[in-house]
Amino acid sequence: MLEISRIRENKDQVIERLKIRNIDASQMVDSILQTDGEWRTLIGKLQEIETESNKISKSIAQLFREGKQDEAQQAKSRAAELKEEEKSLKENVNELATELQKKLYELPNVPVDFVPTGNSDEDNEVVYEFGELPSMGENSQPHWELAQKYDIIDFELGVKVTGAGFPFYKGKGARLQ
Repeated sequence: MLEISRIRENKDQVIERLKIRNIDASQMVDSILQTDGEWRTLIGKLQEIETESNKISKSIAQLFREGKQDEAQQAKSRAAELKEEEKSLKENVNELATELQKKLYELPNVPVDFVPTGNSDEDNEVVYEFGELPSMGENSQPHWELAQKYDIIDFELGVKVTGAGFPFYKGKGARLQ
């Protein structure tokens, strides 16, 4: 997950790097930055209200000691108003924080600088090879076909159980695992 500070500081770079993955992220990034701006504004207002509320709370006791009952009552009612406003702002701040987090989860990570642009495996660049590729016989099968043939892994059930591409081992496959 990308950090919001990186998106704020390098918006254009993030959008450009995601284009390598064939993702037009400009609207997504703009939405994230807008939500972040709203969240930061509300945090500032919340801090101002908390500061004012603390000042008023300290002054109430002083006003009572000085015998200024009317002013103390007005300060108490203002403090109550600020507490309600603070409560409402905290709810809004929490909602925006949750929304921002969700949007950040949806934004893919950017590839590193040396990743080439491309749409398929053919566009990939071979960086390093070790040893020789084994030559497979004519009748060789990939592992997922062998797993299905010998009934040791159930990929479809794994998707149903976990909601992701995790295999569900069964029988001798589970024992081997």
